Amino acid sequence: MVKKINNKLDIDFESGIIEKKLLQIVKKNPLINVLKLISVWTIEVDPKSSSKVLSVFKNFPDPVNLQHLKRIQKTTEGKLKVLVSSMELFSNENEVKLRLENESIVYQNLSIHEVPNHCPTIKLLSHDWTQKYWPLLWKGNPNDQILNDMKINVDEIRIFLERISKESLQITEGLPIVTLAAKDSKILAISSDKRSSSQPLEHSIMSCIETITSQQRKNDHDNTEQYLLNDITIYTTHEPCSMCCMALIHSRIQRLIYLEPSIGTGALKQSSGDGYCIHDNKFLNSSYEVLEWIGDEFQVGKVHIDIPV
Repeated sequence: MVKKINNKLDIDFESGIIEKKLLQIVKKNPLINVLKLISVWTIEVDPKSSSKVLSVFKNFPDPVNLQHLKRIQKTTEGKLKVLVSSMELFSNENEVKLRLENESIVYQNLSIHEVPNHCPTIKLLSHDWTQKYWPLLWKGNPNDQILNDMKINVDEIRIFLERISKESLQITEGLPIVTLAAKDSKILAISSDKRSSSQPLEHSIMSCIETITSQQRKNDHDNTEQYLLNDITIYTTHEPCSMCCMALIHSRIQRLIYLEPSIGTGALKQSSGDGYCIHDNKFLNSSYEVLEWIGDEFQVGKVHIDIPV
């Protein structure tokens, strides 16, 4: 893990832009910094009994995630106000009292408290919610660390993007879509779009995946995971469609970098197609990094907005 101050890359953490050329594509939650409150039970205890109280509460099977909240808050009377649980765990006062009595906890002022249901990504906002509602555990914006930990060789990326850009512009028949796969600075495969009326699914990414897996089958007959493309980066001229994005999920690639957004049929950006953001879907069993080259030095052939790439 590299500290931000020691990172040699120029990273705009707020915009998610690396070296002014690579835009991180992630699914953004527009409501993450919008306050939403949930109800919790709190009690006041003597500071001497705080360790016992906390050890008991850690074992409560709360259906609500409260890890973003501090469990203790000091009062002006020298007591400690302790967060017991959400109201989803104990729906009424009698349930809470019975549990506290069973644990032999001495307490005062059992009450309902409104607290934030999540921690915002902005430190100033976290401080504001702490002052108004309940102390939050600020651990920074998790995406900042993701950006900071990325291993990026911009010179190498330029070389591969220039290659697919040139090949795209040279295509005179068919769709000018080109995909390149690389690992450890070496090109493993490069494919263009081969779809036809008889082979409508021969997109460039699908052809590229098939080329690599065919090579793997030849080199290692005993490998039962020949379809996996671990640690491989895919470079492609156009933002891929949902079929290709799902194939890359299945193949377990590390990263995809593309040149041209596919506004009508793309499946990575929230502003493309139906806004699937397939690579960053929490309901799928894997994910991969996606970067869009936002410089204007690499041109590609044009594809109609309604054609899946």
